[in-house]
Amino acid sequence: MQLNEMSIRQLGRAYRDGSASPVEAVRDCLDAVDRHAAANAYCKIDADRALAWAKEAEERFHAGTGRGPLDGIPVAVKDVLHVVGWPTRRGSHGSPYKAAEFSSPAVDRLLEGGAVLVGKTTTSELGWKATTDSPLTGVTPHPHIEGLTSGGSSGGSASAVALSTVPVALGTDAGGSIRIPAAFCGIVGAVATYGRVPLWPVPPLSTLVRVGPLCRSVDDAATVLACISRPDPRVPATGFGTIAGAADSSERRHIGVLRQIAGQDMTPGVAARFDGAVAAIEAAGHSVRELTLGTRSDLDTFETLWSSGHAYFVDALDDRARDALDPGLLALADRGRGVSAADYLKAEARKAALQHETSRLLESVDVLLSPTVGVEPFSTGSDVPPDWYSPHWWTWAGFTLAFNLTGHPAVSLPIPAAAGLLPTGVQLVGRYGADEELMRFARAVETILK
Repeated sequence: MQLNEMSIRQLGRAYRDGSASPVEAVRDCLDAVDRHAAANAYCKIDADRALAWAKEAEERFHAGTGRGPLDGIPVAVKDVLHVVGWPTRRGSHGSPYKAAEFSSPAVDRLLEGGAVLVGKTTTSELGWKATTDSPLTGVTPHPHIEGLTSGGSSGGSASAVALSTVPVALGTDAGGSIRIPAAFCGIVGAVATYGRVPLWPVPPLSTLVRVGPLCRSVDDAATVLACISRPDPRVPATGFGTIAGAADSSERRHIGVLRQIAGQDMTPGVAARFDGAVAAIEAAGHSVRELTLGTRSDLDTFETLWSSGHAYFVDALDDRARDALDPGLLALADRGRGVSAADYLKAEARKAALQHETSRLLESVDVLLSPTVGVEPFSTGSDVPPDWYSPHWWTWAGFTLAFNLTGHPAVSLPIPAAAGLLPTGVQLVGRYGADEELMRFARAVETILK
């Protein structure tokens, strides 16, 4: 196995026993980036800085002063997060090519843990949609299937992990932007309870946005969440504390199965795969019961918050920068300018009601289970599947965006596919604040589905 294909745990073991070094691992990752350059997963690579960080990590291991499980681990970062010394372009010509003067909290936590940042990954412009293409960086297609989308808006991070250029990449998720590309690309994507991972500066998108990892395993995702959930002095404390990780668990769980959320159903292809996953989980001894959550009006709630937030982003730009924006983003901003204060407050009230409804469901079951996405990966060049009833991406993302509205922790796991089938995933949603419990069960489901 090449070093770039190893998990966080495997690399750490190799560093400690001297069979591999962080410098060797980073070189393997950089070689993989070069081999997969056509995938357009990255918008910036800084090989010199990455190798310098790796050399520092190597010296720590030689001295027996390693910083923890992420020391020397190669990581990529979505280009909406700040890394001091690197520009934050957000997929937009409207973002100046100017070195950031500070790092985002999650990035600071990674660097404090000794992680090696390899580069920044592509995103849709300002992360506005659930596919990954932008006027600045072009299209980031599916890493394995020609002509299909990688999902988005963290499609660059998902592709970087799926192609084994890094074992972990950070993404952001305000409507499914981590979990959707994770499902489309056949990897793991996770978001903790809202507020558990510090985010600063806070974007003007209500309380929708979270930072989280895309990885090849639940164990890796839990390791990263344990690191980036540590507090940051710039962000008020939430009271949840740091996530500890995901220990093994054989405990039998009561599962609420959601086949429809926010009025969205599954396509037949997704439904068949999801039914198989539910059957496998039930056969492993877990009890399941059918539940329902939300209504189609939740899509309108999301649209109100999403469009008004992006109107704020766009209106902060000058005329020249606005002229270069993705036409779809401009149209979204136009919709947002029509949102009244009363409409916005109504959306916030409905968001709170959905959060309460979800928490009530989780009083009767341990975890909720749904498909991650109700559709399969579709062609690049479109924001929606063929013959879809709406031009708006959020109308096919109800299974994920519902939990951005509620703030509950969620993780997407791949459903292994036979030859000829398109990738898809299952989503597990836990109680508010119960991130460790959710990750433990996700690890058990990962084993079942394999």
